[in-house]
Amino acid sequence: MNEKKENKAANSLPEVVWNDGNMKSLYVNATNVVGGREEIMMLLGLNQAAPAEKPKKA
Repeated sequence: MNEKKENKAANSLPEVVWNDGNMKSLYVNATNVVGGREEIMMLLGLNQAAPAEKPKKA
């Protein structure tokens, strides 16, 4: 009887269709993950170094 219930539950799971037609690849070098009681946020971004100052001519 349990096997029938398990098979029925396995058959009733929704099918997930992954559409990657408009997918883009991005480079990320700065990440932060924040979690709370009701949500988890993953912040992604680019961390760019400040440009070096040019030496002043005397």
